[in-house]
Amino acid sequence: MFRLYLICLFILGTSTALAQTSPAAAKSRVSQRSLDAAAIMDATRTLPVEYQASLTFEVLDNEPNIVSSQQRIAWLLDLIQGAHAAHYPAMLSYGGPRSGTQFALEEALYLKALHVDSVSIEAESIDRLIPLDRDRAMQAFLSMQLPQSSTSCSDSSTPNYTPYFNTLQRLASLPGSSSDAMPRALLVDAAGRLSSPSAISGYLSILKDVHLESSEWSLVSGRVEQSMALLHPSDRELSALDRRGELSSSLAEVLAKLGDKRQSAVELLQAYRGFLARGLGSEQCSDFSLDRSAIISEFDALRKKAAVTEQVHALEMRDLLGSPSNAAPARKIPFDERLRAPMQKLFALSASNQQKQYVAHDPDLTQPDSQDVTTILGIAQANYEKEDSCAECRFLSKQETLSTLMTLLPQGKRQGPSSRRK
Repeated sequence: MFRLYLICLFILGTSTALAQTSPAAAKSRVSQRSLDAAAIMDATRTLPVEYQASLTFEVLDNEPNIVSSQQRIAWLLDLIQGAHAAHYPAMLSYGGPRSGTQFALEEALYLKALHVDSVSIEAESIDRLIPLDRDRAMQAFLSMQLPQSSTSCSDSSTPNYTPYFNTLQRLASLPGSSSDAMPRALLVDAAGRLSSPSAISGYLSILKDVHLESSEWSLVSGRVEQSMALLHPSDRELSALDRRGELSSSLAEVLAKLGDKRQSAVELLQAYRGFLARGLGSEQCSDFSLDRSAIISEFDALRKKAAVTEQVHALEMRDLLGSPSNAAPARKIPFDERLRAPMQKLFALSASNQQKQYVAHDPDLTQPDSQDVTTILGIAQANYEKEDSCAECRFLSKQETLSTLMTLLPQGKRQGPSSRRK
C-alpha cells in the first residue's frame, strides 16, 4: 500500500499542479511529467521482474496517458521478454486433502492474489498490449510457451494456467473481417498445444464461450481428443481440477455446443474416459484427496446428457484404483517465537484503538512503540535471508508477518496534494 501511495502521490501531485497553470505551462509540465515517469520506470529495470510488473501495471492502469503509446508498448514488450525470470512459473491450484496444509493453501492463495508468476506477468502484459498494438499482441501470444511440469502425490499443488486462457479468449473474441480469420485461428492453433491436464481444463473453460463455425468445432474437438489421448494425468492433477470444478462442468457445456452443431460427442467422451482411466488407474495418493466415486458419477452424468450411453462405456471403480503412492509431507509456514511478545503488544494496542474509535468515538489513536515495530521488521528480514531448503516458506513467513503488522498499525494521516484532489 505504501508503494502504491507513493506512485499515486507522484501522479496526483502533478495533476493538481497542472490544473492551476496556464495552457503553455501545462504543456511543459506534461512533457516533464512524462520524462519523470520514464526515468522512474527505467530505474525499476534493476528490480526483480515481479516488482517491475507490479509497478508498470499500476502506472499504466491508473495514468495510461502519462507517456506516449510507443513508450507503453516498449514497457510491455520488456515485461513479456523478461517474464520467464519470475520465481514461480505459474499460479498454483491446491490438490491435496480437503483439510489442507497451511503452507500449500496459503501459497496458492497468495499467487492467485498477487499475479507475480511468469504466466500471469506475460499474459497480463499481452492483455494491456491488445488495445495498443493488436498485431504485436497476437505475435507475442503465439510465442508464449506454457511451462512444462509434472505433478505427483509428493506435490500438494499443481500449475494453474488460467491467465493464459483468459488472454486467449480475449484475442479470439476480437472482431475480424472476412479476410482476417486470425483471432479464431489462434483458438484452433491452441487446441493442438494442450500439454497438461490444467491446459485441457483451461481451454475447455473458454471454448464454451466463443463463437466457432461448424467446421471449426469439428477441427477443435478433434485436436482436444488428440491432446487427451497423449496425456497421462496424475491423481494430484485431477484432484486440483476437481477441486476447482472446471473440467467436468466445462466439458458438459462443450458437449452441448457440439450437439447444437449436430456433431457427435462420442469421440470426445471416449477420449475423456481414457484420459481419466489412464491417470487414476495407475496411481492413488495415500491421502485420498480425490473422491473417485464422484468422478464416476460425473462421467455417467455426461454420458446421459449427451445421450451416448450405448456408445461410451461407463467408468467403474476397478478402472480407477491405482497403486498407492505416498502423499506430500506437510510443510508449515515457520513462526519465530521472538515475534510473540512484540506482536502481542501490538494486538493489545489495536484492540484498545478499536475500542476508542468505534465505541468512544475518540479519533486520538495511541501510537505503537517504535522499538516493537523495528524488532518485528528486523526478525522478519533476518529470517527471510536465512539459507535453507524452503525459500518459499521463508517468503510466505515474511509476507504473513508484514501483512499482520500492517493490519495492526493505526492508520496515519496522509498529507499532500492527494488529499486536495476532487
